[in-house]
Amino acid sequence: MPRGRGRAPLAWSIIKGLDETALSMFHLVEEADAGDLVGQRPIPIDDADDATSLYEKVVDAARRLIRRYYPMFEAGGVPEHHKKTRKRRGGPSANHTTA
Repeated sequence: MPRGRGRAPLAWSIIKGLDETALSMFHLVEEADAGDLVGQRPIPIDDADDATSLYEKVVDAARRLIRRYYPMFEAGGVPEHHKKTRKRRGGPSANHTTA
């Protein structure tokens, strides 16, 4: 998973001064953020971005992921990319990383 999963990832990405985040589409499983990846889109964060502009970039990335992978879902074949779980770091959420 990219940095920024968990609660308020957009705000924390801006606060921490990251220059990029990503949006992930993944299989849902019982544990949070643990399903295998379907696809992922990087999202650049510019110095001028605020929560609204970054949110708009995330929405655009979501639309692109849906357009790319929905036909596969509809046809019954969903890609699965096994991911390595990133070691979680402390932050405002006890259960998720925020950076």
